Amino acid sequence: MTQLMTVTANDGRKVKLTPAQAQAVKTLNAARRGGCAAVKGYVPTSNWEVSPIQDIQLLTNFSVARLYQRRLEALKAIEFADVVEKVSGDEKLGNMTIPELKKLFDDRKAMLIGSLEKSLDGDRDDAHRAAHDRCYAHIGEVKVHLDTEKVNGAMEPVVDSDGEVKVKTVMVNYLELNVKTVKAGKRKVVNSGAPVRMGNLIESCLNKRSVGLRTLSLKEDNFQEFKIDNRVIEPGELEDFRDLLLG
Repeated sequence: MTQLMTVTANDGRKVKLTPAQAQAVKTLNAARRGGCAAVKGYVPTSNWEVSPIQDIQLLTNFSVARLYQRRLEALKAIEFADVVEKVSGDEKLGNMTIPELKKLFDDRKAMLIGSLEKSLDGDRDDAHRAAHDRCYAHIGEVKVHLDTEKVNGAMEPVVDSDGEVKVKTVMVNYLELNVKTVKAGKRKVVNSGAPVRMGNLIESCLNKRSVGLRTLSLKEDNFQEFKIDNRVIEPGELEDFRDLLLG
């Protein structure tokens, strides 16, 4: 049985990690001082019917607050004309009238602006953000997802007899500098409603105007090479990370 170690998260909670998770947190915190990394032969799985193979250049050293401010400014600058030409081929948006589309655009843009402004203001009062804060913690600059269970319809961290919570996954947030598709994939078809589809069009336009925050998941079998701080880490070196998801 793997021996767990206890550390104190930034908010004072005691959390338990495996040695591999603890090493990953230590490495990622140190990597933020260097900032640049590269992943070769990365195979993402979330939202893909057939996964692609990608080579990614990424940045780990950045200010989230400044990123959100840039995204907010870019979002406010997006106009209805920037997305209207993209709706004709959409099975749900394509059947709507221009006034209906304009109202939908205004509503979704206002919602996205409101969400970003809440993040910048540090407003954590709504139910979604409160649930997020319960289920995640920060150790230094690294965010971890805690082991959770549903209690009375809401997700709550699983607290053990020691009053501590086990870390489920370690998150690797990054800014994408460049991505090269080595082998094309096929995304899953999601039957979203018109509001979500309009939101996706706005997000797509936004991502072309500002740098997006993304999350990386490294496992033994989904990449060829990960280089950070001029050190190359190959999949075989993650043998002790079998139960660790970076992302």
